[in-house]
Amino acid sequence: MTPEFSSLVNPTMHYVLDLVSRIQRQGTGIDLRQERDHIRGELEAAAATADGHDSPVSGEEFRLAKQGLIYWIDEVMTIADPAWQTMTLEWHYFQSLDRAWKFYVDGERQALRSSPDVIELWYLALVLGFEGDIRNAFDEHLNEPLSSESSDDQERQNWARKLERQIRQTTSTDLQPVPLQGNVMTLSGGLHLKSAAGWSLTLIAVAILLGLLLWRPDLLG
Repeated sequence: MTPEFSSLVNPTMHYVLDLVSRIQRQGTGIDLRQERDHIRGELEAAAATADGHDSPVSGEEFRLAKQGLIYWIDEVMTIADPAWQTMTLEWHYFQSLDRAWKFYVDGERQALRSSPDVIELWYLALVLGFEGDIRNAFDEHLNEPLSSESSDDQERQNWARKLERQIRQTTSTDLQPVPLQGNVMTLSGGLHLKSAAGWSLTLIAVAILLGLLLWRPDLLG
């Protein structure tokens, strides 16, 4: 992910991961509406920067990334605290409650045809906790029925690999592995990464991407 693009999405992802961690530790006492307003403010500030005349980031690309971010935020926040379901960002921005399948449909039809930055954002959203309903998305909305012999977990793994391949095909510079550093508590519990052997390649990519995106911002600047 380019430094310019990551500077727009990093703050929101950092904040949401920290918020989920706080909810896991405290359980109660967090004003979700106030937190939602803060997150909206960060999203709008980033969008304004992307739309700026001198911005190196395409406003259209950021709007698509913002869409994926919103789906992810609502997913992980609803897992962390079901009360979030009554105040979703998806409803505020799109007047819909269909992220379970739209994440995959928009990923297939839009993100995969966009820049590596956008694809990486979708990839990170997937490995950082988005589950949704991949089978409904492909069977009913994309008319590409998934195998009845595979589990939803396996299909999400397959889709993650597809995103990873597309990133590699559209990126000329190979990223070098960076060890994960910092507090990874937010990846436990309801937001854990899948531990099946099939995730081995994905976990390597997560180590690369999260090391750059979340715990080694100095490498991006």
